[in-house]
Amino acid sequence: MSVATRQRWQAWAGVAAAVVGALPLVSGTSAGAAPVRELAPETTTVPIGQPLRVATGCPPLSQHRVVEQHPEVSLVVGTGATSRRAARGVAPDADGVVTITVPAWVDPTEPATLVGRCSGSGTSTTTTYDPVPVDVMAGSPAWPGPVLDPAPATREGGQLFVVRGGGCPPGADAQVRLSDDTGTVRYQQQESVDAAGRFVVEVYLYDELAGSFSGELSCTSGAFELLSPPFALTVVPRPQLGELSVGYDPITGVRSYGGTGCGPGDRVTLDVSGESQGNGFQPGPPQNSAGHVAAHLTTTVRADGTFSATWTGPSGPARVAVRTDCGDPATTGYRLLPSEQTTSATGAKVLDLSSGGHRPGSTLFAVVDFACRSEASGLQVTDPYGATLSEVPLADDFAHPVLVPATPGAYYLVPTCDGVRGRPTLFAVDPVEVSLEPGAISGGAGPATPATAATALPGSPTYTG
Repeated sequence: MSVATRQRWQAWAGVAAAVVGALPLVSGTSAGAAPVRELAPETTTVPIGQPLRVATGCPPLSQHRVVEQHPEVSLVVGTGATSRRAARGVAPDADGVVTITVPAWVDPTEPATLVGRCSGSGTSTTTTYDPVPVDVMAGSPAWPGPVLDPAPATREGGQLFVVRGGGCPPGADAQVRLSDDTGTVRYQQQESVDAAGRFVVEVYLYDELAGSFSGELSCTSGAFELLSPPFALTVVPRPQLGELSVGYDPITGVRSYGGTGCGPGDRVTLDVSGESQGNGFQPGPPQNSAGHVAAHLTTTVRADGTFSATWTGPSGPARVAVRTDCGDPATTGYRLLPSEQTTSATGAKVLDLSSGGHRPGSTLFAVVDFACRSEASGLQVTDPYGATLSEVPLADDFAHPVLVPATPGAYYLVPTCDGVRGRPTLFAVDPVEVSLEPGAISGGAGPATPATAATALPGSPTYTG
C-alpha cells in the first residue's frame, strides 16, 4: 500500500469512527449502556377531558409475536391510602408515546401524578419511572368517563354483579375488574357502550372466589382508557351452588338436562347455545347456514329440589354451552356453574367386514374403535329413531358378530359405554330376492309356491328365471 493510499484510508476511518460515535445508543446495543428512560409529558398542565401525550423512551418491541417490551403509564390522583388510578395510557405508538385523558370525576384541587414503568421480558429489563407531578385544570370533556349507578356492596356466590353506567364514548369497551387484596384480578367482564354512552356489564360471581374485592370500571376507546373511582364488593359464599348433568343421544339428537340446588317451585331457565361442526344425523331441526344452534328452555323445580328439561337439536358433532339460572341471578336468584358439552364425530366407529348388502336374519361382523374402559360396554342395533332392537356385549374379539334384523330397512349400529351411546353407523338390510325354481318354470318338479323371505336360507342361491 502506498503512502498516499494509506493516508486516504486513515482519513476515511477517522470520519467513520466519528459518525458511529455520534449515533444514539438503543436498548441492548452494548454492554453497560442503557437507554435514558423517563416520563416526558408534552406539558405538565392538562385540562379535564383533554388528551395528554407522554413520551416514555420505551418503544414496544416484540419477537415471534411475544411482547419483549412495552410501556405502562397511569395517572394517579390523591396521596397515600386515598390515592387511586384515574386513567391509563394504552396502545402506545411506535416510539412508545402514550395518551392520557383525565376523566371528569377528578378533583382539580387534588394532587395528580404520572407513574409507570417500561415492562420488559426476555432480554429486556423492567424500569420503573420516577413520578412526574401534573396540574389538572377544570375542563369540559365531551365524555366525562365511566359513571356508575349505585350497585349493591354485597352479593352471594353464584349471583350476578350488575354494573350500569354511562359517560363513555359510543362504541368503547366498558370493562369491570374485581381485584383481591394482592392486586390480582379475579373477576372481569367486558361489554360494548351503546350510542348514548351507556352500558350494562354483568359479572358472574363464582362461589369459590368469595371474599372482599376492590372494583374498577374502565372504558377504553382508541388510545386512551378512562377509569371510574374504585368501589368495594364483598362476595358471600353459598352453601351449595347445585349441579347440572347433561345427556345426549347421538341418533335422535335429544339433549337432556337435569339439576339440583334450586328451591322447590323456582323457575329455571336454560339457555343453550353453540356451534354445529357438521351436518350430523337427522331427525332433528336443520341448522342455519352458520351452523349455530340455540334454544331457550324453562321448567319448574320439583318438590324434591330437582329439575329436568330436554331439547332436540342437530345431531352429530357439536359444541354446546348451557347457562342455567334459578330465578333471577341479578336479584335474589343465582346461576349454576356453566356447563359445556362437546359431541365428537370420532368417538366410535363400526367397520363392517361383510361385503355387499345384509340379508334379513344373517350375521354381520363389526370392528369397534371405541375407547371404553368399563365392562358395561355393548353394541346396539337400533331403528332409525334410536329405539334399541338388540344389544350384544363388547368382548376382546377383533370382530363382533351382530344378528341382522329380519325386516328390510335402515338401521344403526351404536357402541355403548356405561349406557352412553357413541357414534352411530348406518347400515341397510336388503330384501331377499326370490323366484320360482327352474323346475316350476318348465313344468317339472319344484315348489308350487315361491319361497318367502322367512323360508329362504341365508346364503342360498337366488334364481331370477
